[in-house]
Amino acid sequence: MRAAMSADVRRYLRDSTSRGAVVQALLQQYGLQATLVYRLGRELRRRRWQFWWWPLTLPGWLLYWPAALFVRAAYGIRLGLSADIGAGLYVGHFGGIELTHCTLGPGCNIGEQTRIGTRTATDGPRLGERVWLGGHVVITGNLSIGDGATVGAGAHVSSDVPPRALIMGNPARVMSRDYDNSAIL
Repeated sequence: MRAAMSADVRRYLRDSTSRGAVVQALLQQYGLQATLVYRLGRELRRRRWQFWWWPLTLPGWLLYWPAALFVRAAYGIRLGLSADIGAGLYVGHFGGIELTHCTLGPGCNIGEQTRIGTRTATDGPRLGERVWLGGHVVITGNLSIGDGATVGAGAHVSSDVPPRALIMGNPARVMSRDYDNSAIL
C-alpha cells in the first residue's frame, strides 16, 4: 500500500518533491485525495480476515466511510473497492468519474466524466499500463485495453484495444496503431 500511495503522490508533483510540495498536492488535488481514500479502503478490505489487525480496522473503517462519502459527494469521484487500481493513478479532473469492477494497470490517467465498468457486471474491463483516457469516456464489458493505449475524449469502448493504439469515436475505432502517448502523460 505504501509503495502505491507514494507512486500516486509522485504523479501529482511537478518539479519539487519537498514536503511543502507534497502537502500542497494533498490539499489541492482532488484526484489524489480520492485515490488515497480508495487505497485506505482497499487496505482495510485486504486485512479484514487478519485477526491481529481487527483493533485497527474499526477506526480505519470509521475514517474511510465518511471520507469516501465526502469524495463522492463533493468531488464526484467514485473509486469502488471492487476496482483493482495500479500504482500511480492520475485523476486530472473531478466530476462524474466512476470506476467499478475493473482493473487498471500502473500509471493510468483519467479525465472527467469517465465511467469504467458497471456496478452489476463483476468481470469488467482490464486496462494495461500507462493508458490515457480523455474526458467523457465510457468503457464497459469484459474487454482489454493494451499498454500505452490512448482513448480520445467522448469514446465509447466496447471491444478490445491493441497496445499503443489511439482510439476515438462512438463506437470507438482505432485511428492509429502505433501512437506514442508519453508526451501527454
